[in-house]
Amino acid sequence: MRIAYFTDTYAPEINGVTNTLTRLGTYLDTRHIHQMVFAPVYDRDDSGCSSEYRKIIRYKGISIALSTESRLAFPNFWDIDNLCDRFKPDIIHVN
Repeated sequence: MRIAYFTDTYAPEINGVTNTLTRLGTYLDTRHIHQMVFAPVYDRDDSGCSSEYRKIIRYKGISIALSTESRLAFPNFWDIDNLCDRFKPDIIHVN
């Protein structure tokens, strides 16, 4: 099984969404389920987010006024199309 996640919040940011996605990703790693996460770039170190079964694709974004820690990502849609064509996800999760 292959899962693609599209999110505007992911580790190293700390909040309920990132905690849930990180725990889910860790569990799916143990089940050998391949994951590709499309998430914004953060100023902080994000080492440790990827794994053997989880690849993180980062896109530049901007801070938003309501939450300065959060980023609104502006991905290159051609890149996403090509990556998804190669990855061939069975499930696409958007949050």
